[in-house]
Amino acid sequence: MSEKQRILLIHPPFYRLYTDEYSYDRYPISLAYLARTILRDTDWDVMVYNADFNKKNRSGNSNIKFGFRSGKGYQNYLASLKDFSTPIWDEVRSTIQSYRPTVVGISAMSPNFASASIVAQLVKEYDDQITVILGGPHASTSGRDAIKSPCIDIAVRGEGELTIVELLQALEGKKNLAEVNGIIYKVNGNQTETPERDYICDLSTLVFPYESVSDVLMDFQHYPLQAFNNVFANRGCPYDCSFCGSRYIWSRQVRFRPIDHLIQEIMDLRNKGVNNLYFCDDTFGANKKWLSEFCTALTKSCPGLKWSCEIHARLIDDKTLSLMKEAGCYKIELGIESGNNDILKRIRKQITIEDGLLAAKRIRDHGIELHVYFLIGFPFDTEQTINDTFKAIKSLKNRASMSISIFTPFPHTELYEFCLQNGLIEDSFNVSLHNYASLDCFCLNVPQERFKEIAVEIENFIDKSNHNYTLRRMVSGNTIWRIRELGFNKSLGSLKKILVNKGGQK
Repeated sequence: MSEKQRILLIHPPFYRLYTDEYSYDRYPISLAYLARTILRDTDWDVMVYNADFNKKNRSGNSNIKFGFRSGKGYQNYLASLKDFSTPIWDEVRSTIQSYRPTVVGISAMSPNFASASIVAQLVKEYDDQITVILGGPHASTSGRDAIKSPCIDIAVRGEGELTIVELLQALEGKKNLAEVNGIIYKVNGNQTETPERDYICDLSTLVFPYESVSDVLMDFQHYPLQAFNNVFANRGCPYDCSFCGSRYIWSRQVRFRPIDHLIQEIMDLRNKGVNNLYFCDDTFGANKKWLSEFCTALTKSCPGLKWSCEIHARLIDDKTLSLMKEAGCYKIELGIESGNNDILKRIRKQITIEDGLLAAKRIRDHGIELHVYFLIGFPFDTEQTINDTFKAIKSLKNRASMSISIFTPFPHTELYEFCLQNGLIEDSFNVSLHNYASLDCFCLNVPQERFKEIAVEIENFIDKSNHNYTLRRMVSGNTIWRIRELGFNKSLGSLKKILVNKGGQK
């Protein structure tokens, strides 16, 4: 092993705490950017460890469900946060001991912060001289609270590419921590906070995150090719939803990558065999002029490419959809959230339910697959407003795949403050112990048990609708083979009905 100083970047386990049959078969793109930047701009060795990737159990991953109905997975999750003798924590220990890092960087969202805290504890138990840095969304929104942990030395707020390089230089003694903008650190046990770091304006200065992946990603050889298909086209979201903390990470000022820079990354990925991409921007194509120019360039430079994205309903029109489809877009994800216009107004979604359903119709009319996200349990939801959302879901039956999530108050969002002020949560609220599977209700006007009943009913409906939607797509695409292999062991009756409805087509 090289005698250079070493930094280990860790994506902490989350779903593997529910069941070790799960595997997150992706290279976490935030860590990919950091790792490649460190290689480019420092002399440090770097390794990325995705602790939610399970090389032993990937084969059964597609059939695992994380729904409301069974609380077993959530109970396993809570138990794993207390029992450090479980196999996943042994794996974390083994990885730390094998790599012997000088610095450990942990990327955490609010839901997996409890897990990230345990990873930090295991690092310090191995060697308390290792510097532990926390990054990711939770550090950006809750860094002051997170760094209260005795096992976390530094929290990074906002974009991390420039910060991590300066941090490593400071830890080498080449500069002072106080000169590194965008961090919170401890001096004699007291927190010190440096000025905010400016956002990266010229995104062409960013690395291509998947370069050198085989050199830095632990167990690289066990990952499927599609683990490396996430691409950022822009950073920032112009919208201002009251339940979302995106603005604290990327800001509301959308910064677009130059199209030639983006096209070059895509072409490099295609040369590696990746021909199906997912644009993981918070809001893809927030500027229609940029989107039009990008689709035109993509059509010319990357014929045959397939890609998907999430886009805001306000950006949907026939001309845009035509350009996107011609450029290879085969699937669009749409966040409608609520079926009630008063709720949509209060969460500042900037659409009506009519807008959302019209956008969904237009997407389907253009022959593009559709996935719609809904969210229930807002503090001001009532049984009636949730029923309005259920009606919207029913209107999309068999026409789109759908997801239903439970509202959770994320730190420092406006709805988090609303929940605090109205007694729905306490100051000691630990968001990492509450998520969609915990089925907690944060409504002022819906009792907990009644909320659970409604949520389970909606999830049951969505599961059946998604099942039929998938079968219909298989039939229309003449891909009804492998139905049993894909896990639809009870689908032949449904398939027969679909075939009959299609006039006996076989």
